[in-house]
Amino acid sequence: MQLVDLLRECAELESHIGELYQGFAARWHADRDLASFWTEMASAERQHASLLSAAAALAIEKPERLEAIDATSLAAIRGFVRALTSWPAPTNVDDALKTALELEELELDGVYAELLRISGVESAGASTDEQCSIEEHVELLLAMIERRATDQGLRRRVEAHRRSREAAPPASIGAALRGIAKRLWGERRAPPKTTTESKASGISRPATRNRGSGRARPLRR
Repeated sequence: MQLVDLLRECAELESHIGELYQGFAARWHADRDLASFWTEMASAERQHASLLSAAAALAIEKPERLEAIDATSLAAIRGFVRALTSWPAPTNVDDALKTALELEELELDGVYAELLRISGVESAGASTDEQCSIEEHVELLLAMIERRATDQGLRRRVEAHRRSREAAPPASIGAALRGIAKRLWGERRAPPKTTTESKASGISRPATRNRGSGRARPLRR
């Protein structure tokens, strides 16, 4: 897979997440605290998407290719993000925050930071600023969960997430994508197909979440 293609894929995923958060801002527009929070989250995702798109434009001029990446790993991640951003929206605050945490637990920020470095954005001085922005973005979410969530399981996941952020990042982009896909599906389990998306683009639908009925399965690290 070429660098420019992967950057474009990532920019598209960030755009989908930004649209989801903007929808949450509209859903809780009467709650000033929540509306401001979701608007800021959406703005950060749009900024990430713009930077990734700019990096893709720079990458067009680069002939080198990335290491070989299993296409099914990227498809699994894409399917998970699109499922969470296209299913019926959560109707309560805990579920909305849980959805956001599941997206952040993918830890795609590490992949993005490395992609930006390879693309040459780092040489323009943007990579360090972007990494700081990503960290602030995640901290904003964790702080909101601690402040507003009533689901104790969700609050415990925040503690686990904080501990996991201290671990060393994956050694390569390919390893990161494979690790993310493994957490989503498990080593021995093939993801089920959707009836619509699988025909159109080969995207699989994750079985990790069932909105409105029970608790989400934590993504294992």
